[in-house]
Amino acid sequence: MNRNIHDTSDIGKLFPIASQTSDTDKLFLKNVISLMSEKTGAFSYIELGSFLGGTLAPFLVAKDCNKVLSVDDRERQQPDERGPKYDYAGITSQTMIENLQKNGLPTSKLETFDGSVENLPLSQSKFDLGFIDAEHTDEAVFRDFVYLLEHMKRDCVVMFHDSSLTAKGIANIITLEQQKRHNKKSGISRVLSGQKKIGACKFFKKRDSEMSCMLFGKFAHINVPAYLGEQEPTEEYMARSARYILEQKIIHQVEFDGQFKILDTRVLKAY
Repeated sequence: MNRNIHDTSDIGKLFPIASQTSDTDKLFLKNVISLMSEKTGAFSYIELGSFLGGTLAPFLVAKDCNKVLSVDDRERQQPDERGPKYDYAGITSQTMIENLQKNGLPTSKLETFDGSVENLPLSQSKFDLGFIDAEHTDEAVFRDFVYLLEHMKRDCVVMFHDSSLTAKGIANIITLEQQKRHNKKSGISRVLSGQKKIGACKFFKKRDSEMSCMLFGKFAHINVPAYLGEQEPTEEYMARSARYILEQKIIHQVEFDGQFKILDTRVLKAY
């Protein structure tokens, strides 16, 4: 199939609402929609952390996306790995819906749930595609993933935004999924996964973007860069993120005069 995964000509049309995603992040989301359409046909989408609806927009207009669920623990001060708490008071689900409609977006297939995903009632209807973009702490992204997985199909994709901020949480997710498969011959795997069978999984981090994803089942076997672009090696991503987080903590939590410099990792004698 002929794919143009670098085409940004329709990004403005697909994302009419301002959001905290870069153009490369938006291109990733656009390409994921194409991936889901090609591999599943009709698909369903669940998003954790929607704010004003900016990243819901392309899914609301995607012809193959037949269900959209926005889960958001709204009107609270959210902790963040950078240090400050971010205040979302005054932004409700209705605020978001009105904002979507004001921008000419259809909302007939949109459902909302106000609260954390851990309190989302289980349903017979599972999702093909998920997006975690809620509280940006390592603990929260790990928790959100564990509970979100209960609502996902065996063959699915789970995306993460601001992957540099929550790299330690994502590293724990990767370890958890590897451990499940390491123990797949024992009963432990079924307890950990909440599923009768465990398929393959793969982690992918997009280079020059804050987007990453876990691909499960049949999606773990595809050539991901052919659909989503160049991959940033996981080890490189983790090292870069550690440096970025340190820099952000200094900026947001330390008062200083003049410039500062983040040093490369040093090896010190342990004794």
